[in-house]
Amino acid sequence: MEPCLEHDDEAARRIQHEIAERGYACIAALGGEPARLAGALSSPTAERSTLRCRSIVTSPRVGAPHSDPFDRAEAIGWHSDFSSHPTRPRLSLSYIERQDPRGPMFGAWRVAPVADVLTRMRQGDIGRQAVGLLLETPIPFVVTEGTEPAVFRALAPRGSRGLGFRFYPRAMRDGCVAVHGRVPEAVDRAIRAVEAAADAVGKTIPAATGSLLIVDNWHCLHDRLAQTVEPGLPLRRAILSFVDATLE
Repeated sequence: MEPCLEHDDEAARRIQHEIAERGYACIAALGGEPARLAGALSSPTAERSTLRCRSIVTSPRVGAPHSDPFDRAEAIGWHSDFSSHPTRPRLSLSYIERQDPRGPMFGAWRVAPVADVLTRMRQGDIGRQAVGLLLETPIPFVVTEGTEPAVFRALAPRGSRGLGFRFYPRAMRDGCVAVHGRVPEAVDRAIRAVEAAADAVGKTIPAATGSLLIVDNWHCLHDRLAQTVEPGLPLRRAILSFVDATLE
């Protein structure tokens, strides 16, 4: 699917259909500015001007802080964006302005639809117990050290589209340490069960120059694999945009 951005609304409708079907969409060659497509995907109630302040240009570097995981060398790990926020953007867009110098499989994306992850988890006792805990037990999230934990149930109903996920293992573990002084064994086991299920059902997508990934933050877990950060190289550069949208 390679939409022409002269017809943003039509492209947006095709992408929204694909996201509704599986929780994500990928475009191999965008052929235009990602901000224009972000605008076409935004909710009618969202101010277009706010999109500019909801975008980030990545800058991979040695020693990037944990609060900037998109700039660190190691894989981010399975997560959904803004999991610690009461209100969060429905869609995340990642546009590759320049691919990793070692090729598009470095800094590649991984995607795992939440429905597929939960189906896999429910096939075993440990996974079923984990789903129950994530549905029933409030979990504290801390993204930035020293901030107050935000407490949510990680799994919650999201209208007609089934369960939606808030999932960011580092934030969940740090939140538990902040509140309980440790990570409860059951929470750690549940996080590992989610990661194992996502590993089993997930798909890896090359992050080549000009490609775009769009994920539904409630209905698809995603990841960015290890990337090059050594100075003196033309490092991977992505434009990350976060969009409010209604996809029910």
